[in-house]
Amino acid sequence: MKGRLNTSYKLYLGLWVLCFVACSFSSCSDKRKGTGGNDITAIPGKYVVGEPRDLVAYFDSLEQHCGAEIWVHCPEDGGVEEVRESIRELDRYVAGKRKFYPVEEVKGALKQMAFQQGYYYSHGPGDEEDVNSGEVFFFRYLEQAARFCPEISFLADFKSANDSVGVIYYPEWSASNPLYSFLIYQQKNGFKVQAIGTKGNTQIEKIFQLKDEKRQTYYLCSNNFSPLHFCQYLYRIEGDEIKLLCSTDDEDYHPEWNTDLIDYEIVFNPQEICWNRCDKKEDYYYKIEGTKTLYLKLDGERSCFYVK
Repeated sequence: MKGRLNTSYKLYLGLWVLCFVACSFSSCSDKRKGTGGNDITAIPGKYVVGEPRDLVAYFDSLEQHCGAEIWVHCPEDGGVEEVRESIRELDRYVAGKRKFYPVEEVKGALKQMAFQQGYYYSHGPGDEEDVNSGEVFFFRYLEQAARFCPEISFLADFKSANDSVGVIYYPEWSASNPLYSFLIYQQKNGFKVQAIGTKGNTQIEKIFQLKDEKRQTYYLCSNNFSPLHFCQYLYRIEGDEIKLLCSTDDEDYHPEWNTDLIDYEIVFNPQEICWNRCDKKEDYYYKIEGTKTLYLKLDGERSCFYVK
């Protein structure tokens, strides 16, 4: 009787594994053919995040059946194994076998994968390759790391005053050039991530937590550091999601704010929620005569930039 039970159990377990692999393969095959949330290559925020509890099996399935790969700059130095070890530690945390979230292991793995993506972006074939299999693994890893993260500061480089929203930033191969900027925001359980702007173009340096006349809260992801990387993205949390309301990526966001000036600094006034081109004299900034001011109007879905 005992032998029959063992045989039945093994058969049941084998069938379960086969079903898991088959479903994973089918899911990945469909997603690679699909678009948006059904595309395994989609950027965070466009992809419908899976909710696996067995992370080791999940990432094994991504590699075996979805074409995802762990890319690090020097695999011969053990970087790939370090990423795998971080997955095992995160899995132990999820299973309750580890008390604390593996911050150093997870951030180290993300940094290694992002560094290689920066190198690939700078030195690789560009748009000639259909699928960047290293980026697929990196994106899906980031989503799961955020999903089980108990504290936003564990992953975010900086965060909003109320701890609800943060930014994760990775530079390109040259540290002065941007590669990825991700928004990380709180949900009922854990956090979720989505890309800000476009790859290779968007560098966020600050988050401003703003309120309108109705006391609605907004999050302005901002870079006022230089004209080259100047960008603004306005978000608002709606239920369990965060929505982009307007941004300087919009083609008509400031048609009257263009200028032929070369030597100036952009100064943001958070009280008036506006930007001016200024000269700096000693410790003070002065608006350049004849230039216009860019304003941001906070009005829910009708929020927008305007110039006067």
